[in-house]
Formats: sequence, C-alpha cells, structure tokens
Amino acid sequence: MHEQLNEFSQSLHFSFVVIDIDETLDLRQQYNDAVPLLLSGNREICRHFLDLKSLQAAIGNPQPV
Repeated sequence: MHEQLNEFSQSLHFSFVVIDIDETLDLRQQYNDAVPLLLSGNREICRHFLDLKSLQAAIGNPQPV
C-alpha cells in the first residue's frame, strides 16, 4: 500500500505519514490485525489493500487516475 500511495500522492495531490503501530501500545492493540491501514484523521479509508475509489472520495477527487 505504501508504494501505491507514493505513486498516487502527486497526481491526486495528497500527502501521508507512515506510523509504525508497534511503537505505541494503544495503536497496536487497536489495529494489530488491520495493517496496513489507511486513515484520514480518525476515519478509516481502507485496510489491507489500497481502495483507490475510497481514497479518491476521502480526498475529494473522484476523477480516475
């Protein structure tokens, strides 16, 4: 997912931050089986695999890439 996000970040005009859930007990307990996980704030966009349509909807860019 990280590589895909890198690919789309320029064309869809967004940035992202990678967080290692193993560094924080609360995050590990909350998301242990859900990684990789893509959130916008507290809103889940997708987990395990990149859902491009959900990402586009979340950033307000429903146009095909």
